[in-house]
Amino acid sequence: MKSTTRTIRLLAKAGLATLALAVLAACGSDPTPTPVPTATPTSPPDATATPTPDAMALFEVEWAELAAAAADEGNLVIAAGGSGARDSRPVWDLFQEKYGIEVLITTGKSNDVLQRLLAEQSSDRFEVDLFMMDIAKQRQVLEVGGLEALEPMFIHPEVTDLSLWYNNQYMWADVERKYVIGYAATVNRDSIVTAGYNTDFVDEADIARIKVDKDFLAPWFIDKFKGNVLMMAPPPYSTAGGGAYYTVVKHPSLGREFLDELMRAYDPVWETDNRRACDNIAQGKHAWVFFGSTVNGCLDELGKEGLPSAEFELEAGPGQQPFLSGGSSAMQISAPIKAPNAAAQQLAVNWLLSVEGQTANNELANVREGRYPRPSLRNDVPAGKTDPDQRRDPGVIYELCIECNPDEHLESIAIYEFAASIYEDMVGIR
Repeated sequence: MKSTTRTIRLLAKAGLATLALAVLAACGSDPTPTPVPTATPTSPPDATATPTPDAMALFEVEWAELAAAAADEGNLVIAAGGSGARDSRPVWDLFQEKYGIEVLITTGKSNDVLQRLLAEQSSDRFEVDLFMMDIAKQRQVLEVGGLEALEPMFIHPEVTDLSLWYNNQYMWADVERKYVIGYAATVNRDSIVTAGYNTDFVDEADIARIKVDKDFLAPWFIDKFKGNVLMMAPPPYSTAGGGAYYTVVKHPSLGREFLDELMRAYDPVWETDNRRACDNIAQGKHAWVFFGSTVNGCLDELGKEGLPSAEFELEAGPGQQPFLSGGSSAMQISAPIKAPNAAAQQLAVNWLLSVEGQTANNELANVREGRYPRPSLRNDVPAGKTDPDQRRDPGVIYELCIECNPDEHLESIAIYEFAASIYEDMVGIR
């Protein structure tokens, strides 16, 4: 780290005093200032107007105080799933260097991270400041009262001005619209069905014959691959395929009937572990895997290392509308209750959602071969290194938003129950 905690604290206090004097001078310089015409507001009613110079100076005093308090605490503890920890680490490194606060990211298998947090809270141990996880796991913490409302923490004008965000609103991931906020989302213009395959079993001619997602149920496809397919079990038996099942049912071009037929058509082998599924496909134990985006990413990476595996990708077919997807643990964040480093928690939330934090997200998060940052939901940050195919088109409001509309959480439960009922029927669970 370039700055010590003491240096940051002293600089912040010195700047604080200077800013306070400037504000007092500005406020007392003219007891009867000349009236200034009020401009017609252009922001939506709920948006916070751009602060006046005096208000901005007051904010800078408040921000300096918060940064100094956070530096005194010295730590920020984040509990994150695998992708959230890996993808966001470079962003938090920047925060760490800027504010002299050590960022500790505790990670592991996402369910293990979740259970550890729940166990700590149930034992009145509060050791986590921020939680980066998919909405299904966020919901489990929320149901036991383990998350703080986020909006009262927002103090940065760039964060509170809703006109600077997609669709002039925050993208809440929870039904209550207050605890879990999404800050990035990808536009999906490719295949709806998530799949990966072994290139020793699936040749280029097979891939070329798949023009639309419904071709996965074409007679030739079923005849060739029946009995040679692995599927990730749906929730609650696995979280690996949750979003994938939801997307298939939710998308207007597919739906429940298609999902039912796809699950039953191949006499599949069922799997619950992402890594094991990836290894089985790469080792040639099965030709295809369905319903596992993490598995597909793993297969794509192994393919680049020379193994016979690949992620299936398909350009959007006729009549397939692009949709937003924002359910990854690397795209949403919450604040656990009774944070051990409350000032650092508030500073980090505001910084991450600010122009600086979201610019860092677009430049640094998830940057590795074949992977790109998820585009920020802010309208005022550079596209950075995000994939052009995954960026929102200017001015477009997408009708379908998978795993990022809080009202769809209850619908997702019904969809998971539907998929689970098919799975249970197939494997003989009563």
